[in-house]
Amino acid sequence: MARRALTSMTAVLAALLAGSLLAACSAAAEHPTPRPTASPAARVTPTSATTTAPTASASPSTPAPAPTPAGGPVPAGFVPVAGAALPAGVIWLLGTAPCGSAPCTSIVRSLDGGVHWAGIPAPRAPLASAAGATGVSRIEFATALDGWAYGPQLWSTDDGGARWHALTPLPGGVIGAAVTGDGLVVALSVSGGGAVDLARVSASDTLTVTHTVAGASSGQLASSPDGSVWFAAAPPPGGGSTAVLESGDGGSTWAARTPPCSGSWALGAPSLASPGPDRVVAVCAGSGAAGSQLKRVMASADGGSTWSTAFVTTTPPPGRGIESGDLGPVAAAGSQVVLGTSSGASNLFVSASAGTAWTAATGYNPQTGGTPWTTLAFAGSGQALAVTAGAVSPQRWSGAAYLSADGGATWRALSPR
Repeated sequence: MARRALTSMTAVLAALLAGSLLAACSAAAEHPTPRPTASPAARVTPTSATTTAPTASASPSTPAPAPTPAGGPVPAGFVPVAGAALPAGVIWLLGTAPCGSAPCTSIVRSLDGGVHWAGIPAPRAPLASAAGATGVSRIEFATALDGWAYGPQLWSTDDGGARWHALTPLPGGVIGAAVTGDGLVVALSVSGGGAVDLARVSASDTLTVTHTVAGASSGQLASSPDGSVWFAAAPPPGGGSTAVLESGDGGSTWAARTPPCSGSWALGAPSLASPGPDRVVAVCAGSGAAGSQLKRVMASADGGSTWSTAFVTTTPPPGRGIESGDLGPVAAAGSQVVLGTSSGASNLFVSASAGTAWTAATGYNPQTGGTPWTTLAFAGSGQALAVTAGAVSPQRWSGAAYLSADGGATWRALSPR
């Protein structure tokens, strides 16, 4: 991967050294600026604020190449809020833990599928608990070294989390992100509402707005193993179809695709997942009652040009199938599809037939107060990561993380310590 952190062995060795030293965190000064009007492209450069690695204890044996930093103890009382995973069992969890001086945002990392954990530095930003708040709420990694924390602010690391850099100013708050290659595509809320900007974040932390989706106030990004990126926008306030766009060049250009959801099935942005070239799964939301919501699963085998109904709920709410709970994220790999829903409980459902039939997943605790699923993603070889979390108060969170090794059918709890 030709990324700035991998340009030389010297850079990696330097990051390893930085990860083993005692360091202090310096706070990032935020300077919000108005949305640029002269041009749709905006160059955003990292600030000088960074966080560095704490004193580290010996980390467990790791696959080569090893991420940096080495890490230290897991913060006592750590609660996961979101996560990211790569093949070979590398997992990051973004969360919080009690501390003496805010922000108490924390990150823990495992190199062996959740058996052993280490605490690593986190951005000097609070966890964002509500719309319009500052801070971060999600995390993504493209490689063992290159990652981002976002929502609504955007921070990046090129040394596995030894140092984090705030990208400021942003032309809008980040409402979604998807990894493509060694870069990131983000969706930005436009000041004043009524539109969403789609932008690329390059290896040099340059953010360039490449497309504006008019009439959208929210939406979801999803990436495919072939490098394609998809964006699904919620319908305008007056109703109508959901807008769906695809980029085959890492977010540089976008093309409209046929909307999979319309009419009574377009009550919000559909949840999208792309398990491979030209294959897309979309879950549309229908009417709901008593903690349930009708859902329609749509599938495309031609890159979103045409759609067919794979599954539709017929049981009026409340029900015990995928209609249980409000629509959450969907993830797909091969013919395996996993769907998260939440309302009175946090549910996971799995399909081994590309969405045509569904069963309830097992091994996780659905009685989490109905907190939404913040992370649902596959990471190769049938491994999948799921995180559910919600803010009990601005300073207190409830969350749980789970890992599956069989395509989402069964799960085990992750307990960083």
